[in-house]
Amino acid sequence: MKKIGIARMAYELEFKLSANFTFQTSHVYTVSNKVYNNLFPKPKPEPLPDEMFGVKIPKEKEVEESQFGHLIIDSTFDLEPYDSLLEGSAKIRPQLLVIHGIMTFLTNKVFIIFQSPQSIHSVVEWHIVSNTKPKKFVADKVNYITDLEKILLTIANSNDEKKILIFTLFERWRKALHFDVESEESFLYIDEAVLAYIHILEVLADEYKAELNKSIKIKRNELINEVIECVNNSSDRNLKKINSLLNQINSNQVTLKSKITQMLIEFGLDNPKSDAIVSRYIEHRNAIAHGRKNLYQDKVVYPLKPFFSFIKDIDENTAAIKVLSAKTISSYLDLGAWNTEWELVLFFEPTHLALVKDFIEKEKYKTISGSDFLNGIIDGITPETLAYYCIKKRFKVKELELALLTTIISAKATKKNFQILFNAAVLLSDSQNTVLADKCREIIQTVHEKKWGFYSNIRDIIKAFEYHNITLEWFGQWLTNRAKR
Repeated sequence: MKKIGIARMAYELEFKLSANFTFQTSHVYTVSNKVYNNLFPKPKPEPLPDEMFGVKIPKEKEVEESQFGHLIIDSTFDLEPYDSLLEGSAKIRPQLLVIHGIMTFLTNKVFIIFQSPQSIHSVVEWHIVSNTKPKKFVADKVNYITDLEKILLTIANSNDEKKILIFTLFERWRKALHFDVESEESFLYIDEAVLAYIHILEVLADEYKAELNKSIKIKRNELINEVIECVNNSSDRNLKKINSLLNQINSNQVTLKSKITQMLIEFGLDNPKSDAIVSRYIEHRNAIAHGRKNLYQDKVVYPLKPFFSFIKDIDENTAAIKVLSAKTISSYLDLGAWNTEWELVLFFEPTHLALVKDFIEKEKYKTISGSDFLNGIIDGITPETLAYYCIKKRFKVKELELALLTTIISAKATKKNFQILFNAAVLLSDSQNTVLADKCREIIQTVHEKKWGFYSNIRDIIKAFEYHNITLEWFGQWLTNRAKR
């Protein structure tokens, strides 16, 4: 007859968490330091003398208790007659990793197996019984009980294929977040984190490509019929059309971008900003995955990284793709988690480049007042938006000057106005228009003197522009003059 073993794993909490739920044959719950000490009693040390050989012996320091208590995971498992209790560590590992993935996803805090320094193994009479109605799951005062219940219920009601997909999504996201956290100060694993977040989108998007395959098949058949019709009525003009149609047939394929876009449409997340995020990070992913030859850079900016990166955009980080991947998982499981974070990503994401170019080409800035321009009344486009894309060489400085001339010259000296205009002022401080150049220089100096800037060191500004191969003559001379004082 098989025995039933139980393994108790303990984790010191680094944030406020109150939990009580079961999953498969595991019970997850939080305890106070007092309960923890009862579960894992410390052996009393042998009393030491006050001194030895005339030397005073310092008192042993008491072990500091966890500020937020402890998380306990009890897991039961079957034991074969030939198994030892220690086999439980291997038997419970799969469900432990799933539990870690669920908790990591909901709390945005990494749970990982080596964070558990304490464990106990013993024999019990009964397995822990799973219940899809969790009793408690509150992290940093946010109640995730509804989302946790949905996750547990969905897993319980899913077939093996869907369960494995859900487990894969949580595990991949947990590992991506681990890379993220480990890179906050070291910048070691940013490339790996981007690949992991994109992989989540790729895996989940495969679930929604059927409709895309169907529409592509219909479109290809239409193009093929057009080719046949052109061949039957051959002429020089039709030969050119045939070449065009053949090119369309070749390009009309399922791509990673099209799969992800189809998924976002299904989830109601498709919009110009989400499209820009996907396009940008797929480009980063391709550069990382295919290891192109342009890794070396002769200019770097603070914070200095320990490795060259294939992600060349110094303004880029993992925040947008992290939240997008989390939001898609949340949408797939019909959860409320990550809604607020996604709204913030959309708020801070610059207006799509296509809209910005349309704004410039149609000279829409002439149809609004300077205050409306500063407030982004048209598609959220402000002078700061234009400066952002101009720095990245998406359009010319001369176009920026024409768009911002009136707004900059007439701008009132307020903190909000000058913060919005600062990057554009730096770009245009060498303008041939002396009135514009003087006002731009005034903006730069005022921002610096009144400490309105978002930079930690004014020299970082010129370094960032030099990184983009932009020379700032007046700004550089101004910094030099200040250094001589």
